[in-house]
Amino acid sequence: MIPFCELCIEKRNHLKIDSKSRDNVYINMPSIEEQKEAYIRQLNPQEKIAYEIAKTKLESSFDLEKSIGFLAYMKKQHPSKV
Repeated sequence: MIPFCELCIEKRNHLKIDSKSRDNVYINMPSIEEQKEAYIRQLNPQEKIAYEIAKTKLESSFDLEKSIGFLAYMKKQHPSKV
């Protein structure tokens, strides 16, 4: 059984995958934008301030998807994907 994060279950995004036995398996897959929004929503006030500073000061050099915090969040939410 693949564990799903709350966002996966909440959004009901489905991706059809054919397994080796040719059965159709549906798994929930939130988009990367939805995952980023969920990550930002769960930040504590201090982390949100740090996020805003990084976004403002680093501008185009800042990539949330490559940040240590986001990668750790993704690993925790989807252990089989990261």
